[in-house]
Amino acid sequence: MKKIAKIMGVTLIALAAKTAMASPLYDQSNTFYIPLSFGAYLPQQPGQSLYNATYASIGLGYNINNLFGVQTQVGFTAPTTPGGNGRPDTTIWTVEGRLNAANHTAFTPYLLAGIGTLTNTSGTSFVQDYGLGIDFKLSPTVSIGISGKEVMQESPSWQAETIVTGNFTWYFGGNKKVVQPAVQMPIATEQQQMLQTAQTTLKPILPNGVHMCKNNKLGNEAGCVTFNGDNMVMHLNIHFKQNQTSIQNQFNTPVASLGTFMNAYPNTTVVLYGYASSEGPAKFNQTISKQRANAVKQYLVQTSKIQSSRIQIVAMGSKNPVASNATLKGRQENRRVEAKVPVPYKADH
Repeated sequence: MKKIAKIMGVTLIALAAKTAMASPLYDQSNTFYIPLSFGAYLPQQPGQSLYNATYASIGLGYNINNLFGVQTQVGFTAPTTPGGNGRPDTTIWTVEGRLNAANHTAFTPYLLAGIGTLTNTSGTSFVQDYGLGIDFKLSPTVSIGISGKEVMQESPSWQAETIVTGNFTWYFGGNKKVVQPAVQMPIATEQQQMLQTAQTTLKPILPNGVHMCKNNKLGNEAGCVTFNGDNMVMHLNIHFKQNQTSIQNQFNTPVASLGTFMNAYPNTTVVLYGYASSEGPAKFNQTISKQRANAVKQYLVQTSKIQSSRIQIVAMGSKNPVASNATLKGRQENRRVEAKVPVPYKADH
């Protein structure tokens, strides 16, 4: 019996550790309970001072939370045979801690351990007990179950006795609420729309060679598409060397992607905004910003075969800097051509 109890105890401890953070079916935190138990008191060495007997107990417990509880019980034994073979009636009082393996089912395995006293006609002796059991919740206020525990009597020589019972428990006070199992929170409506778009519409909408911007934001990318409400927008953001108007090789692909996008949507038009940093005179900056925008236009017309009438250029000079012109890096970022080409779309395309 001891070996079996130890094995079951280790199993229950593992289960309790695994499910300690699980959502219980009923929230029993801060509840009191009254357990009524009926069963058998079985000595492991019958024929000495103790004999088989019927057993009944009543107690009072308190659930600190859904994992831990404390309880006190007083139990009584009586001989199972006429005369009881000299077996005296016995009273056992214990105070125990309880470890519940909370889970989202009606079944709750638990472990018990405690101390107390055993009193009969021979006197009163100190006892230690440990055990395990399982409850089945019939409702938030009522459960039934079974349990078994070893009672170690100090005298004589820590004699072990076994108590096996069926239990009826009534809960009162505290919460006793039914707990809904934890579910994954739904993603925001806009994020969900973006996800659906990525899964169902990108292939037919985006032509080959054109891709979505990372995290649906332009960021540092030179050419990509974002989705915003009922529109998708093709972005272009390329940079130029100081006093230069030719497109750098690294930006040929983004400009080509803009051309691919416009060919896929032949009703689109584009405005190319050219910019300069602020080192030179205002007139020079205005001129070079126009030349930069025109360089992109010529690429689209000659390489991507976009009709010239679909492309407008605007020279912005050194207006609207995106970074400080006081630093080299900032000036490099300000020498640029920007464009946005919006296209209406529907998620059911």
